[in-house]
Amino acid sequence: MNGESYFAAGCVVTIISVLLFAVGKTVLFLKKKELIREFRKIYEWEENV
Repeated sequence: MNGESYFAAGCVVTIISVLLFAVGKTVLFLKKKELIREFRKIYEWEENV
């Protein structure tokens, strides 16, 4: 019984860490897209001036 509960806890921890990793990757990706968009705006604005 002890082995099974340890295994279940390990699975839960693994799933949570994978989810956190995926969320972190997505947030970083979205932030990078936002930064690129802001940079393009500034770049275009400087070109127009």
